[in-house]
Amino acid sequence: MTKKKHYYVTEKGLVRLRKEYADLKKIKCLKTDSDPPALFQSEDLNPDYLSFHEDLELLETRLKELKEILDNTEMISMPDKCDQNHVGLGATVALEICGAVEELKILGTVEVDPEKNIISDESPLGQALLGKRVGDAVSLKDSICHSFKILKVRYNGFD
Repeated sequence: MTKKKHYYVTEKGLVRLRKEYADLKKIKCLKTDSDPPALFQSEDLNPDYLSFHEDLELLETRLKELKEILDNTEMISMPDKCDQNHVGLGATVALEICGAVEELKILGTVEVDPEKNIISDESPLGQALLGKRVGDAVSLKDSICHSFKILKVRYNGFD
């Protein structure tokens, strides 16, 4: 029997996923309640018909994906006070990387946003950081800068 994957999300992330799911269901209903374009236009296949079915297929795929995620979410919660000096899900970590200081937040895969320095717990760096504490050095063998030093770990909510 295959073990189901858990999707770790913050409360804000769960609200966003539920909204996307509801919005896409409404769009699907609107599309399917209206008459689809005709199959043929003259003697050729109607491009609007093909586009209509392609859109429906993409909607269905994303809805199934979101349903899978929503059915298997696990909320990220604030760790106990004694565990807040360790890197875990929801932590913001200040790292010394190649002489510069960089802050990264570690969340689950569905909330990754590289532009906001949010990395996944499943990424190589995320995996290497989990469980570590301030002062620890973390190494990645396939990285330009091979060693990272943890300068600070903080949990300040999950927004």
